[in-house]
Amino acid sequence: MEALQSVLSMGLRRLDAEGRPTGEPAELADLAAAAALYVVDLEMSGPNPQVHEILDIAGVRAALAPGLPEEESWSARVRPKRIGNAVPAALKVVGYSPKEWRTALDLEAAMDRFAGTGRDAVLTGWGMAQDLAFLSEAFRQLGSRGRSHWRRSTYRR
Repeated sequence: MEALQSVLSMGLRRLDAEGRPTGEPAELADLAAAAALYVVDLEMSGPNPQVHEILDIAGVRAALAPGLPEEESWSARVRPKRIGNAVPAALKVVGYSPKEWRTALDLEAAMDRFAGTGRDAVLTGWGMAQDLAFLSEAFRQLGSRGRSHWRRSTYRR
């Protein structure tokens, strides 16, 4: 576990009160206090969190234990409200079509599941700065529900 902590500590950064990444390094104690890693991936309708929206969200929760055993994984398509603002190339990447998104979750249900699965975990993933910007905006739109479970966590770039 010390080797894992050493690798993770290099990219750990604190989040501000609104859940946005800061340049401030996190302490190993922050990582040691976490119950798990929560590896997340989002697909969005474009690059701007104020204009575009989350279309697909997924996460794998792994215990911070030898071998990183998986505790839970899930994914969901998210029903868009502003699909007219989408960047066509982004829709192509995610494979969006109204037919495929017919059973998509609304944003509130998706974020409730996200927050519950990620409780007390360190968020990690590729391109986390952009994903965190979209997560922060989604929680802002919904009020503060769920945000408290992850905003004081750290993330790995």
